[in-house]
Amino acid sequence: MVGNFHNRNNLFTLNICVSSYCFGLSWFVVYVIQEIDVKTLFALNTCTFLLYCQTVFVSEAVFSLMVVSINRLFLILYPEQPFFKRMKWVVICIAIQWIAGLILA
Repeated sequence: MVGNFHNRNNLFTLNICVSSYCFGLSWFVVYVIQEIDVKTLFALNTCTFLLYCQTVFVSEAVFSLMVVSINRLFLILYPEQPFFKRMKWVVICIAIQWIAGLILA
Protein backbone atom coordinates (compact mmCIF):
# COMPACT_ATOMS: atom_id res chain seq x y z
CA MET A 1 0.00 0.00 0.00
CA VAL A 2 2.86 2.39 0.77
CA GLY A 3 4.25 1.94 -2.74
CA ASN A 4 1.13 3.49 -4.29
CA PHE A 5 2.01 6.86 -2.82
CA HIS A 6 4.59 8.56 -4.98
CA ASN A 7 5.93 10.96 -2.39
CA ARG A 8 6.13 11.36 1.36
CA ASN A 9 3.56 14.13 1.59
CA ASN A 10 0.83 11.86 0.22
CA LEU A 11 1.47 9.38 3.01
CA PHE A 12 1.30 12.14 5.63
CA THR A 13 -1.94 13.37 4.06
CA LEU A 14 -3.38 9.86 4.23
CA ASN A 15 -2.38 9.65 7.90
CA ILE A 16 -4.13 12.94 8.69
CA CYS A 17 -7.24 11.80 6.83
CA VAL A 18 -7.39 8.43 8.60
CA SER A 19 -6.91 9.95 12.05
CA SER A 20 -9.53 12.63 11.33
CA TYR A 21 -11.96 10.01 10.03
CA CYS A 22 -11.48 7.89 13.16
CA PHE A 23 -11.97 11.02 15.28
CA GLY A 24 -15.28 11.81 13.58
CA LEU A 25 -16.43 8.19 13.63
CA SER A 26 -15.80 7.86 17.36
CA TRP A 27 -18.04 10.85 18.09
CA PHE A 28 -20.64 9.63 15.59
CA VAL A 29 -20.88 6.29 17.41
CA VAL A 30 -21.41 8.06 20.73
CA TYR A 31 -24.22 10.20 19.36
CA VAL A 32 -25.92 7.23 17.68
CA ILE A 33 -25.78 5.17 20.89
CA GLN A 34 -27.07 8.18 22.83
CA GLU A 35 -30.10 8.43 20.55
CA ILE A 36 -30.82 4.69 20.58
CA ASP A 37 -30.22 3.72 24.21
CA VAL A 38 -28.75 6.05 26.81
CA LYS A 39 -28.43 3.27 29.40
CA THR A 40 -26.08 1.36 27.11
CA LEU A 41 -23.95 4.45 26.65
CA PHE A 42 -23.43 4.94 30.36
CA ALA A 43 -22.90 1.27 31.27
CA LEU A 44 -19.54 0.76 32.96
CA ASN A 45 -17.84 -1.26 30.21
CA THR A 46 -19.28 0.75 27.32
CA CYS A 47 -18.53 4.11 28.89
CA THR A 48 -14.93 3.18 29.67
CA PHE A 49 -14.29 1.75 26.20
CA LEU A 50 -15.86 4.69 24.37
CA LEU A 51 -13.97 7.19 26.51
CA TYR A 52 -10.70 5.40 25.74
CA CYS A 53 -11.47 5.32 22.00
CA GLN A 54 -12.38 8.98 21.94
CA THR A 55 -9.21 9.91 23.82
CA VAL A 56 -7.07 7.88 21.42
CA PHE A 57 -8.63 9.30 18.28
CA VAL A 58 -8.66 12.90 19.48
CA SER A 59 -4.99 12.63 20.40
CA GLU A 60 -4.19 10.91 17.08
CA ALA A 61 -5.75 13.79 15.16
CA VAL A 62 -3.41 16.20 16.95
CA PHE A 63 -0.41 13.86 16.80
CA SER A 64 -0.77 13.43 13.04
CA LEU A 65 -0.33 17.17 12.57
CA MET A 66 2.62 17.13 14.99
CA VAL A 67 4.31 14.37 12.98
CA VAL A 68 4.08 16.43 9.80
CA SER A 69 5.61 19.41 11.63
CA ILE A 70 8.41 17.30 13.11
CA ASN A 71 9.16 15.83 9.70
CA ARG A 72 9.40 19.31 8.17
CA LEU A 73 11.65 20.42 11.04
CA PHE A 74 14.08 17.56 10.46
CA LEU A 75 14.11 18.25 6.73
CA ILE A 76 15.01 21.88 7.41
CA LEU A 77 17.61 21.15 10.09
CA TYR A 78 19.27 18.28 8.23
CA PRO A 79 18.83 18.94 4.50
CA GLU A 80 21.77 16.75 3.52
CA GLN A 81 20.67 13.64 5.46
CA PRO A 82 19.18 11.17 2.98
CA PHE A 83 17.43 9.17 5.73
CA PHE A 84 14.95 11.97 6.43
CA LYS A 85 13.99 12.04 2.75
CA ARG A 86 13.02 8.36 2.56
CA MET A 87 9.64 6.68 2.87
CA LYS A 88 11.07 4.53 5.66
CA TRP A 89 11.41 7.66 7.82
CA VAL A 90 7.78 8.58 7.12
CA VAL A 91 6.53 5.11 8.03
CA ILE A 92 8.59 5.15 11.24
CA CYS A 93 7.16 8.57 12.19
CA ILE A 94 3.59 7.46 11.57
CA ALA A 95 4.07 4.18 13.44
CA ILE A 96 5.54 5.99 16.45
CA GLN A 97 2.63 8.42 16.34
CA TRP A 98 -0.02 5.68 16.51
CA ILE A 99 1.86 3.69 19.15
CA ALA A 100 2.33 6.78 21.31
CA GLY A 101 -1.35 7.67 20.95
CA LEU A 102 -2.42 4.21 22.07
CA ILE A 103 -0.03 4.20 25.03
CA LEU A 104 -0.64 7.76 26.22
CA ALA A 105 -4.41 7.45 26.13
